[in-house]
Amino acid sequence: MLAGPTDMSSAAARERAFTAELREAGLDAVDRPVVRHGLTHADGGRGWAQLMALRERPTAVFCTSDAVAVGLLNACHEQGVAPPAVVGFDNSPVSSWSTFALTTVDTHLSTMARTASAMLVRRLAELADGHDAPARRTVVPTELVVRRSHVVA
Repeated sequence: MLAGPTDMSSAAARERAFTAELREAGLDAVDRPVVRHGLTHADGGRGWAQLMALRERPTAVFCTSDAVAVGLLNACHEQGVAPPAVVGFDNSPVSSWSTFALTTVDTHLSTMARTASAMLVRRLAELADGHDAPARRTVVPTELVVRRSHVVA
């Protein structure tokens, strides 16, 4: 896994969710290498270099952002190395480019933004009316968008 910094809540949540899914699938998350960097394209290349130095190179890598995943794929291309299976996170526009065809997790950012805006407007109206309603938590489901990068070349 190419993971973001542990002090970044979104990166930490993505790592926890990935680890939970591994366990649910009956796979041991303890034996899987985790390389921590930022969430940029350059971090993907640096992370891939660290994974390449391992005795056993991974056959699949989960990246906690699409930028990292694209950086990994780009580094493989530049080195003339067949990439492992790769899955990103964000469903950013570059993930659908045919060059990468990145399998990714869609966070439905526009739905999240609309939901957050509606919650804020509702909260402001409640406060204006003198109501101090309890905090609400809303979860926007994610979706796996399957493209070509999840298949080992």
